[in-house]
Amino acid sequence: MGFAGSIAAVIGGSLAGAGNSPTRGSSLPWSAPFLPLHPRWNAIAAVALFFAGLALLCRAWLRLRVCARSSSFPLRGAVIACALWSLPLVAGPPLASRDVYSYVALGEVANTNVNPYVSSVDPPGGVAGGAVDPIWNKGATPYGPLFTIVAKVAVAHSGNKLVTKTLAFRLLAMLSVAAAGFGLVVIARRRGRSPAEVLVLALANPLILLHFVSGAHNDSFMVALLIAGLAISEGSGRRRWLAALVLCGLAAAVKAPALVAIGYLGIVGPRGVRRRKTDVPLAAVVGLGTLHLLGMATGYGWAWARNMVGSPSVLSYLSPATVLAVPMHWLSTILGVDSTVTGIAGVLRLIGVVGAIISVGWLLTQSRTRGLAALTTAMLVLALFGPAVQPWYLTWGLVIGAVASAGRAGYTHTLFSVIALFTVLPAGPDLGVVLIRLGSPIGLVLVGCALLPLTFRVRRHLPKSARAAVPPIDVTIVVPTRNEAECVRPLLDRLLPVLAGVTSEVLFVDDSDDVTPAVVQMMAAQTAIPVRLMHRNVGYRYGGLGGAVVEGLRSAHGRTVIVMDADLQHPPEAIPSLLTAARIHPSAIIVGTRTPEGAAQGLDRARVLGSRAAARLARTLFPGPLTGVADPMSGLFALPRHLIDPDRLNPFGFKILVELLVNHPDLAVEEVEYDFAKREAGVSKAGITEAMSYVGHLADLRIRTLPPWRTHPTLSVSQAPVLATN
Repeated sequence: MGFAGSIAAVIGGSLAGAGNSPTRGSSLPWSAPFLPLHPRWNAIAAVALFFAGLALLCRAWLRLRVCARSSSFPLRGAVIACALWSLPLVAGPPLASRDVYSYVALGEVANTNVNPYVSSVDPPGGVAGGAVDPIWNKGATPYGPLFTIVAKVAVAHSGNKLVTKTLAFRLLAMLSVAAAGFGLVVIARRRGRSPAEVLVLALANPLILLHFVSGAHNDSFMVALLIAGLAISEGSGRRRWLAALVLCGLAAAVKAPALVAIGYLGIVGPRGVRRRKTDVPLAAVVGLGTLHLLGMATGYGWAWARNMVGSPSVLSYLSPATVLAVPMHWLSTILGVDSTVTGIAGVLRLIGVVGAIISVGWLLTQSRTRGLAALTTAMLVLALFGPAVQPWYLTWGLVIGAVASAGRAGYTHTLFSVIALFTVLPAGPDLGVVLIRLGSPIGLVLVGCALLPLTFRVRRHLPKSARAAVPPIDVTIVVPTRNEAECVRPLLDRLLPVLAGVTSEVLFVDDSDDVTPAVVQMMAAQTAIPVRLMHRNVGYRYGGLGGAVVEGLRSAHGRTVIVMDADLQHPPEAIPSLLTAARIHPSAIIVGTRTPEGAAQGLDRARVLGSRAAARLARTLFPGPLTGVADPMSGLFALPRHLIDPDRLNPFGFKILVELLVNHPDLAVEEVEYDFAKREAGVSKAGITEAMSYVGHLADLRIRTLPPWRTHPTLSVSQAPVLATN
């Protein structure tokens, strides 16, 4: 059952996009196609399979725990179960987190002349540059010097592909898990616990398998060193105690939470309670001295500590500070007090950290009477009330707590493990959708949904009730942009006289990595036309510029939506002709067709031939809806918003018109000729990569629109909702 659950989780995670995160290097072994389902069910089916696999894995783990309580259950049975359940996770892509790509980027930076502790590359280069979560590109690394050296060696000896570099860190994580298992067996035997039960509780735990084996988190390396130190300290003698402190110091040189174990060893000490006053300072000297010597040997010093204190503030959806900040922000808004969720969360986070430090200090003083249970509780408190909360942070205490929970019901251990397991999505917690924008009602709903045990990835869009409350206007100009800052001002200058006398808005849906969003915001304050901006962060640019158009359709307030590019090859002066045709044919998609002279003027010969070949391929695959459409590759068109169902659309690339026409075959098509202009600014998005994406998109669209996969109903004019006019 556990093996089947692991396979299902890997397949579901791959189909949900976990293997498609890397954008540089080879990710082919982990890439997966779309499921042959209706577009809106692709992600849901994949995520459902992922969570179904985790549910099977949890069920198998709980049943194995019952078996492991028997005195006749062999230790090799626990080892075989852990190894068997890990096999699919070893072969699959990193699930539930993309942190391993930041480790690769760290190793690549460390192998250059750049000190990763005094500067950062934003975005980082190398094969991992496009795969690193953008939230971690804002500052230098907070990881300890030991892990930086290990990352440097791992990257230097693992080839030049992202997959092989990722597997190198996964190998490190697997070795760390094996070392932690050996240390747990030693501790269990010395404390009279069942080694098999301890291994089942710790290493067969689905949370450990998901984040240590699949996610390859460096927490596994820290925990392995920490467990090794605790195992050595189980013996008597001062030398063992000092060696344990050195190992815990090395663990802290990976991640700082291991410092708590140094305090624990100082309090339990080798000489009893009476010598605590001298053992605690000595433990601090040995542990921190190990950190200092390692920093001097590597040349990195204590820069990691400064970076940790000044690391980017992350509004984690599991953090109590974030959860409390949301209703407090609501309340302050009602009372008229100016506040932000980020500011409130920062204050609550500071209170939580201070409270956690006090609680940890008190818990460690109970170590003499409560043993490892006190250390376990202290690590869990630190994980839950620290500056940021992630599900894998709970592993710090859960692995240690396996010894304390052995022979007992272990309800707390099970509860923490199962809940934390179901709080992440296959491709990671996605620190943009799940966390923020907390200042809007949509953000509040997302945070609430993220706290549910089962979470599905959904596209964020304006709810129908909120959209219906907005008074309708005549026209919305949707402009998808990517790195086109120099085009914004001339486009708006030419739109102003064209839209005179028309109630309109301009909606920029932006996928840029340059200053385009800032330019749009600046021009919005200076232009008489209402201008809105929707900026999509790196992790949420699904579908390319075609996906940006779909987002624009969801948020458009106009009865008629006109889609055009920002590079002025679609002249704004063609808009009146489109609007006139839209008024005459209110139930049709109005396609701006490039005249032969205009196409020859705006495109070089190679692009003209490529455009004709692409149009011929589209007509061949879709002879019905594209029959008679002269230019299905056009990027300039107008459509009646109330007759378009965005949930049918699943674009990929920057050619969205074919997707619209094929998925709305009941709508008529009218064409208006215009002269395709020369590019005045910006860079063409066309290329070999986009051509291959276009072919793949057509194949996917052909599958989705064949019986029995076509499940969406057609929307007739009589069924369409009628929006009131101003």
